[in-house]
Amino acid sequence: MSHLKQENVDIDLARDAFERILTLFKSSRANINVNKFLLHQWLSQYSYVSEAKLFRVIRSKIGPGQAQSYLDSLDSDARLYRAISEPDAPLRKWRKEERPVRESLKALAMFGVTQPLPMLLSLMRAYERDDIKLAALKRAVKAIEDFHFSFTAVASQPSSGGISSMYALHGRQLAAAKDSNARSQKIDSLIDKLREKRPSRELFIAGFQDLRASELYSQQKRLVTYILRRFHTERIGPPPDPDVMTLEHISNQGKATDSSLVAMVGNLLCVDLKLNGELGTKAFPAKREILAKASGVWVDDSVLRSERWTKAEIEARTIDLAEQAFDTLWAF
Repeated sequence: MSHLKQENVDIDLARDAFERILTLFKSSRANINVNKFLLHQWLSQYSYVSEAKLFRVIRSKIGPGQAQSYLDSLDSDARLYRAISEPDAPLRKWRKEERPVRESLKALAMFGVTQPLPMLLSLMRAYERDDIKLAALKRAVKAIEDFHFSFTAVASQPSSGGISSMYALHGRQLAAAKDSNARSQKIDSLIDKLREKRPSRELFIAGFQDLRASELYSQQKRLVTYILRRFHTERIGPPPDPDVMTLEHISNQGKATDSSLVAMVGNLLCVDLKLNGELGTKAFPAKREILAKASGVWVDDSVLRSERWTKAEIEARTIDLAEQAFDTLWAF
């Protein structure tokens, strides 16, 4: 700010610009930290630095000749940063063809990961400048989503500094790339690195078996719903709006003697509210008959072909879904 002296003492355009950024973040439900934004914005196009040393580096690198352009970049990137952190906010109007990007960003927000933010900011910036096409943006963001679903949400692996620096490096490389071929190569390189860091199949399946969703196990309900909606989309097409969908426990949770068992993914379906009401607390044979006739709902053969629904069936279906998830649905 000291480099941007204003001619009119009553008008401070630089301070107004920064206040605009602060107001933009304060009005967000995503609890965006302005210091984290400044760090991620710097990492996405300048040099790698720790948060503790960030302001010292900014003071040393941004002189009078760079101050205005740096502030302008903060101003424009702040809107992208909020759109990434809060993709459902009305700040950005996502076109129909861009909605897969929004859905991936919503998933990443649900996973609670911040490490990819420098790369995501670099990707969105490049897309807004028409430096990369929508197909490249979707491919990159989807790969980041699928990696963190496996690595963070299911396998619960700790994110090391290596992952943070990897995202920052690829963000800077993308920003510095001179043409579309070079940018595509940087995106391919990131996806290859993510593939290398993907957890093992065994670790993923073990984590998947630990997922729970019920009235008693409510913490992972959004994640489990996300999983079942992906199965629905991949197997029969996009499900209805989330507001009219709910989780159905094949073995009723209200009558359960083992509350942990009935909360496993293998005991769950994602159905609309009308079908959920029809199923109610009926016994499994009656539910199976209703599900066999239902339309617009994904029900796999392991449910429809079962004669009974016990611990063995629930655990077997959980493992089967985990294997499909790792091998196919999230196999970026």
